[in-house]
Amino acid sequence: MANFTELLNDLKHEGRTFGKGTADVAAREYEFAKICIWWLKTDPTYADTFKDIWLWYDWWTIRYKGLEFQPESGIDLVAETHKGTLWAIKVKCHLDTDVPLHVLTDFLSLSGSTDFERRLLISVGDLSEDAMVYIEGQNKLVQKLFYDDLNKSPVNWLDYYPSNIGKTILENYQLEHGKPIDTYSQAIELDPENANAYFNRGFEYFSGEHEKAIEDYSKAIELDPEHAEAYYHRGSCYSDLDEYEAAIEDYSKAIKLAS
Repeated sequence: MANFTELLNDLKHEGRTFGKGTADVAAREYEFAKICIWWLKTDPTYADTFKDIWLWYDWWTIRYKGLEFQPESGIDLVAETHKGTLWAIKVKCHLDTDVPLHVLTDFLSLSGSTDFERRLLISVGDLSEDAMVYIEGQNKLVQKLFYDDLNKSPVNWLDYYPSNIGKTILENYQLEHGKPIDTYSQAIELDPENANAYFNRGFEYFSGEHEKAIEDYSKAIELDPEHAEAYYHRGSCYSDLDEYEAAIEDYSKAIKLAS
């Protein structure tokens, strides 16, 4: 069974390597937030606890329909238990560095309200010393889950991760055509109507060839107009190219499709 370590290796080494730019960090955090939603609904420890889990934007829109959206909350996810109480959840995917205090203060401030019964921090990286001291000093408990906790989970992490879609595509083609298929370009030649093949090839271009990535993401969207991840990552490419209006349009579309 695939574990959390394998998922992180996939993030780092199989076309999922994110750089240090703002768009890259945002894409990684957004992806990890969706992974955490899936995990909390799948892991036996939490699967029976929550009735539903939303991205912050989706929850805010549902609860305060008609009111102006509050984008900078610090809360990434909101979970509702079967008892109707709410948990505020922060997720951080710092792969090689500790999590500094300043990225947690907004979360700690807003999640301290009476709207939320409990607070949960899910972090791949350790907390910096000042962040840990600050959290331990909170009057309202913050439950913390780190790398070791996630790695011990019995779930098959790669059942979620989008790169596994690409692997499945290549494996399926090998079975169907009786020969190994090593690249997404070969997969596209065999099935030019497969949106996920274009999407995964776009990831191979994502870290350095933005124009090619945009072309593949656009083709994936043409074939599957509800492909939220293609919109999101095309938006990241536009952002890196300073085409901010196009980036905002794609990000907005991705959020709507994911809700």
